[in-house]
Amino acid sequence: MNELNLFIYLCEPHPFPPKSTAIQALKLVPAFVQSATFDEIKHFVDFYHTDLPSPSAMPSELRLWQKTCESMLSKPETVAGALKVCYKTDFPNISVILKIIATMGVTSCECERSNSELSLLKTYMRTIMGQSRLNGLALMHVHYSLELNIKQIIDNFARKHPRRMMLNDLINDSLLN
Repeated sequence: MNELNLFIYLCEPHPFPPKSTAIQALKLVPAFVQSATFDEIKHFVDFYHTDLPSPSAMPSELRLWQKTCESMLSKPETVAGALKVCYKTDFPNISVILKIIATMGVTSCECERSNSELSLLKTYMRTIMGQSRLNGLALMHVHYSLELNIKQIIDNFARKHPRRMMLNDLINDSLLN
């Protein structure tokens, strides 16, 4: 299942498996997969069998995933970390299951928590902020680990808006000293 199909599937209304079944599927995370048996995740596989590329191959794929995780030096303890090390060409079923688990809200407060991030961006002082600026701030918040080249940003701004002010080089300009 590719990412677009997964997104469309998740946007459509559908029943979620019982919480206990979803929690059992968390045993596919590399830090906990050694203690997992196929019987424990069988209910989850049966529930999503139409979404898995080859559900009949799941027992052997689980054994191969356990062997792969056993040889890892640092084993991820989260679903997001597991998705980074799980190659969908090698483990197609496990990759889809991890994507489903990652997008599934286990509790009702998770979606409320994600919406509360908006309050960090749009505070009382910025209530007149436009949509494009809010989108830009949201993207900056999501991609906080990106390193920015301030000089290149200033040069791009100066090229796009030449009439606003002279922006030769604000960082290294001797007039500012």
